[in-house]
Amino acid sequence: MAMAILRIVKEEAARCKVEQVAAVHLKVGIFFFLLPYALSAAFEVFAEGSVAQKAALVVERVPARAHCLECGQNFELVRAGMRCPGCSGLKLEVSGGRECLISGIEAIHNPDGREQR
Repeated sequence: MAMAILRIVKEEAARCKVEQVAAVHLKVGIFFFLLPYALSAAFEVFAEGSVAQKAALVVERVPARAHCLECGQNFELVRAGMRCPGCSGLKLEVSGGRECLISGIEAIHNPDGREQR
């Protein structure tokens, strides 16, 4: 995963003529298995010597959406095993929560060192 993220970051940095990446922002669904500390450690190792060498990896957890098939209520799922807040039902139609995407790359783009997004 860290290598795939780094590959994309390096491609975007080259395309935008970026000299240094300051941060990589990820949006990760709550049902996508990810250990942020392990990903950060791996990213740091693989990024050594690259444009992303000093980049921070910022992970934002994204909730899933659920629709209760018993009472019709729509709500956010923030953890596995949640019941419907309206009727305590467990018959849920779930959407989202499995995504993992790069939502932004912060770069130091200018010779004067100012950060750009």
